[in-house]
Amino acid sequence: MRFSFLLPLFATAALAADQGKGCDVQDAIDCSGDNVVKCYVFAGNTGMTWNFETSCPDQGQVCNTGNCQTVAMQADQGKDCVYKDAFGCSGNNIVQCNVFPGRDKMTWNYFESCADKGQVCAGNVCQTC
Repeated sequence: MRFSFLLPLFATAALAADQGKGCDVQDAIDCSGDNVVKCYVFAGNTGMTWNFETSCPDQGQVCNTGNCQTVAMQADQGKDCVYKDAFGCSGNNIVQCNVFPGRDKMTWNYFESCADKGQVCAGNVCQTC
């Protein structure tokens, strides 16, 4: 209980890069969820806030320290996925996250066979061993 007075401080730190919330460092870059946000005074506002810059999921990537990055993803063909247009390996096939025609949600769908090229799928691409 002695440290309960610090809770608001921790809550503020955890929300520091939430889009639309206040910020302190002009042109700082960070992540708000999987979006890249930048700290500046938005037109019509008086104080600096975190403002949307880029959607990483739209590029099939995730946001990490203010940058969109491709990460190797666990991808099971036909199973649900989250990041639109992301690529992953399912067995020896490259799969892509999108809405397959006739379905109403995003799933991992066949994109390319690495085996047909005599290669293996690793790091979301076909590679020669």
